[in-house]
Amino acid sequence: MEELTIEDLLTIGQSQVPESQQELHLQLLEKNQNNQLSESDRLLLRSLRVSADYLMLKKAYAYALLKCKGYFILDFEKLLP
Repeated sequence: MEELTIEDLLTIGQSQVPESQQELHLQLLEKNQNNQLSESDRLLLRSLRVSADYLMLKKAYAYALLKCKGYFILDFEKLLP
């Protein structure tokens, strides 16, 4: 990722889990709370969680690279009221 352009890194940093995956993840979490997960649901939930975690890590790395390249990153704490 170090060779990517600023624009490419911004695209990665602003990427999100697709809405359909988010909805499925929430449905499976709700089923899990109610102890209604089948084994295949449990595996799918684990896969969705790993995928979301990987995306978050990738986004964090993209923003770290942007900062190292001198791109100004707004401090998150300054966004809070």
